[in-house]
Amino acid sequence: MSFSSDSVSGVRDRWNGAADYDERRFRYMRNAYYTESPLYRAGQDLEVCSALMYLRILFESGLSPEEIVRQPGWADAREVIAETCSGNRALMALQENARLRARIRYLTAALRGALTDGQVEAAGELGLADLSSYLEGTVDLDEILYPDGVLAVSAHLGGDIFRLDWALPPWQTGAEARAALDRLLARVRSTGTETPIGARLGSGQDCLMTTAEPYTLEVGISGSSRTHAGDVNEFVHFAVPAEAMMLQSWRRKYGARGLAILIAFEWSGSEDGEVLLVPVPSAFSFGRDRLLIRANCGGLMELSRQGVTGDRAAVDAWFVVLGWSGQWN
Repeated sequence: MSFSSDSVSGVRDRWNGAADYDERRFRYMRNAYYTESPLYRAGQDLEVCSALMYLRILFESGLSPEEIVRQPGWADAREVIAETCSGNRALMALQENARLRARIRYLTAALRGALTDGQVEAAGELGLADLSSYLEGTVDLDEILYPDGVLAVSAHLGGDIFRLDWALPPWQTGAEARAALDRLLARVRSTGTETPIGARLGSGQDCLMTTAEPYTLEVGISGSSRTHAGDVNEFVHFAVPAEAMMLQSWRRKYGARGLAILIAFEWSGSEDGEVLLVPVPSAFSFGRDRLLIRANCGGLMELSRQGVTGDRAAVDAWFVVLGWSGQWN
């Protein structure tokens, strides 16, 4: 398929890819002339990237490993993984190109977001373990595939530096989350004063989860987050593990539309000082064993770049998920 902004033919499906979804039989169209691609010859692309995307589609479609190996494109995709791991060309290309390393990490994280913890081993047996072992020391994927807590996907700043670490400490729920939010609300100040403004949640709002500790934002500018008009839309994605019963309860009570995220910014070393509390546009979906979050932080994540006053340049961020049980008009 190809996409454009054309109002008449914005989606072109010359190969009838929609039928793959209807029939749950997914093709993998391997390009016989891929090695002649200018990007590949310049060391800026790898064929295995498309195999990772294909594997993600298969798992997102709810197919079992037994069904995956019977898919019409699986043999070709598995062959691409095997060919990638059989030589050193991919390693050389990755070692020379930070953006290509970032792309492999992003594609692996997107695949991991489609997997439950129990499916990671199955994906490994389908070729992901071989690829991870092959890339070890060049692009280490273990922290993405086996995060000890929350998987975070954030902006690429350059080299192998991202706004947030890929694997972050677990979030807290229940009374611990509510107490953490109360402490943050008590630190919200009126502009230019040291007086708390008495911030509190609105009617029907509940605190569902918060980070157990603030996350330090890496200093830097994300070039890919800028639009042609000069606006900044820097996104961050979280896959937050949660109990299945809790997720089901939230889905029934709030639904995805009833969830929102707040970010509380504090300057490093000022744990009792002023915080900047900001709601940001966000989207949520309920996985089988995790809550998936996508938040548009605008230019807020660049607060660390120049600081606000004096030498307070490093910024930490708390993330808070709220639920609203009111009625939509």
